[in-house]
Amino acid sequence: MKISGRGDLQNEALYQYQQAESVQKGKAKGEKPEAQSLIPEDKVSISIQSRDINIAREAIKELPEIREDRVAEVKKAVESGTYRVDAEKLAENLALDSLVNIFV
Repeated sequence: MKISGRGDLQNEALYQYQQAESVQKGKAKGEKPEAQSLIPEDKVSISIQSRDINIAREAIKELPEIREDRVAEVKKAVESGTYRVDAEKLAENLALDSLVNIFV
């Protein structure tokens, strides 16, 4: 017994040829053959999460690069000597920023 593994490929090629032939014959007669439904169609599908990410990106693009109100507030606090740095919060934000840069 000889097993070549090509039989499936040959059968598939023959099947596709027969389907194409029936589509061509159907077009020549002006009919809409059932085989036409076997031809795969290209489709694009965007997940809900991807769509939400794109919406968020667009919203971020519309935000100003510098928050003038916050800059004025910090500048006033520095000038008056009331500005204090929370060392723990600063360290946490630096660590978080470093992790984001590593993984992004």
